[in-house]
Amino acid sequence: MKNDEARLDIFFRPSVLLSILTFLFLLVSSHSISLISFSFVVLCLLMFFVGELLGIRSFGRKIVKKSLPQALKVGYWMYAVAIASLHLNFYASGGIPLFQPAIRQFMNPLLTTLSFLIVPAALLLMVGYSGHRKSKIRMLAIFAVTLFLISLTGFRTEVMVFLFSTILVLRYTGIVSTKQLMQLGILAVLFFFALTLIRTGGFDSNRISSTVSAYDFVVSQSDSMGYTKGFVQFADFIDIFSSLPIYGGRTLISTFIGVRSGVSTTSMLYGPPYADFGFMGSLIFLFFGWVLGFGYKAASQGSGYAILHSLVLVFLLIGIETGIVDLIVWIYFIAAFSYYKYNEI
Repeated sequence: MKNDEARLDIFFRPSVLLSILTFLFLLVSSHSISLISFSFVVLCLLMFFVGELLGIRSFGRKIVKKSLPQALKVGYWMYAVAIASLHLNFYASGGIPLFQPAIRQFMNPLLTTLSFLIVPAALLLMVGYSGHRKSKIRMLAIFAVTLFLISLTGFRTEVMVFLFSTILVLRYTGIVSTKQLMQLGILAVLFFFALTLIRTGGFDSNRISSTVSAYDFVVSQSDSMGYTKGFVQFADFIDIFSSLPIYGGRTLISTFIGVRSGVSTTSMLYGPPYADFGFMGSLIFLFFGWVLGFGYKAASQGSGYAILHSLVLVFLLIGIETGIVDLIVWIYFIAAFSYYKYNEI
């Protein structure tokens, strides 16, 4: 039993998950990347591993506070804000995006961001109720309602984040057994496939190949020191402080590789840092690694750590395809880093 748990811990180590899923992503693609592109991927993974080790060592030298006070109160407030934003967004856009995908372009960005607070809010509520009577019934109700509401947005990424971060939080907090976690994992995968069928009517087998191809093209068109100097990886940050219109990171990638204007193109987790800074862009993986390494060790020490680590880990793994260019994802990483540092004694 202990050996099984040890193997499970190794499997859930962020560097292991990131490496396995990255290479699987490349293998599934029909496009073979160049040696330079592959070398950059390997360099990024090595940097991530180094950062992870530093995060683990940093945790080992510290004593962390374990409690997350007022989880239910904070969770309910966040949930209320998220639901209000969700309904206002549906009203403003003129319908429910899951059934009318075309209206997603009319959704308000601020309301959309606020509505996705429902994910951490639901996780806070679930861990807040974990010690109460009939906790599993309450947690199941929160899970079902949240999954239903977030599915209505039609954004599959956020659905994936909620599904798999919930599974991770339940694992790290020990609320459910390993067998139950496996059952939840299977249900999560089936639900995601069903949502994809409802939203798109089928599966796009070329999506992975086009993403890998875009990454390879970005590398071939950039020099070893990069080209866009931060305007892809940090586009949303620059947009906040700029008085001029700024392309989104994925839109800029589209322009960079010659796709028609206004189209959003994913170029893997490794495309944006290379487009911006070339091989030096791999240094950002030291930061990713530190946050995930510290969280990996701290996740079992308290619900706050478990929630933040689960969220950033799932966003990182989803980012293998989409990249980490969205403001909300950076906010989660910065929040995790700040929470870890603040709660060190």
